[in-house]
Amino acid sequence: MKVEYKGRMDRCFDVWIVDTEKPLELFKSLEEVSWKIIEDSEALSFWDSEDSLSVYFQCYGRFREILRFQARPELNQVAILINSESSLGESLARFVLHELKIDYPTISAEDKRAVLAEQFREERLKKVRESLTPIDYQVLNLRSMGVSMRAISEQLAVSFGKVRCSIEKLSSLPEMAEKLGAFKAMSRVERFKKPLQQQR
Repeated sequence: MKVEYKGRMDRCFDVWIVDTEKPLELFKSLEEVSWKIIEDSEALSFWDSEDSLSVYFQCYGRFREILRFQARPELNQVAILINSESSLGESLARFVLHELKIDYPTISAEDKRAVLAEQFREERLKKVRESLTPIDYQVLNLRSMGVSMRAISEQLAVSFGKVRCSIEKLSSLPEMAEKLGAFKAMSRVERFKKPLQQQR
C-alpha cells in the first residue's frame, strides 16, 4: 500500500491518503494498533466511531487532537490526518503504519510547499467558480465575440468597473481564460463602438 501526501485540512492537519480496496478493514487494523498504544499511555485518549478514530494528547489539563484515522469507503481510501503542530502525532502515525508494514514516506519541505500551493490554488479557483453570476457569463459571451468593455457595460446596463471586475474574475479561471482569448485587440475607435455597430 502506498501513502501519499495530499495537502492540509482545517488549517493545521496534514492529510495523507492510503488507497485500498478494503478501507474499512484497514481502518479496523489501524484502530486496533492505536488502541494498544493509547491504553498504555496516561497522556493519550481517543474518540472513536464506526469509521473514524481521533487521538488526543493531554497537556496541562487540556486535550488536543494530534491524529485522526478516517475510513472513506466511497473513495476506497483511508485518510490519515496529522496535526502539523505536533511531532507526537506524526511519530504515532509512523509507528502505527510501521506495525502494519505500511511505508510512511518522508516528504521534503519544498515538496510539501508545492502541494500546499497547488491545493491553495485549486481552492481559490473553486471559490471563484462558485461566485460566478449570470452577468459574468454574459460578459464572457460578449467579450469572446470581441465586444469592447465599454460596449458590454452599455448593453448589460452595468458599470464599467463591474465589467472589468468580471473579466478579471473570468481570466483567473483557465477554462474561461481560453474563451476570453478569442478576443482580439481593437483600434481606439472600434473599442467604443456599440455591439450592434460591431456586428455590421
